[in-house]
Amino acid sequence: MQPKNRSDELAQRRLALQARSAAQREQIAAIGNELESRLSSADRIISIASAVIRNPLVSVAAIGATLTLGPWRIVRWFSQGAFLLGAAKRVYSLVRNRA
Repeated sequence: MQPKNRSDELAQRRLALQARSAAQREQIAAIGNELESRLSSADRIISIASAVIRNPLVSVAAIGATLTLGPWRIVRWFSQGAFLLGAAKRVYSLVRNRA
């Protein structure tokens, strides 16, 4: 079945293009939201690091702690803390999803 005239054909093409554009806008928005959530943690880390760098007392305390305790002990504490934090996040998400 052929459209009645050229304007009907153009109207159909316009509707199809508008639908495709709307779908593409939704995809771009979803990608943007994902990037924003990923980059927000990096922004937090950068803001904390810049606040620490601006405060000389924190820097001196960190250097003193490293010299006193030893770098490997500090690395071990951080790695154990990261492991425990990751485990706690997983348990929390499991409990939250089951509720």
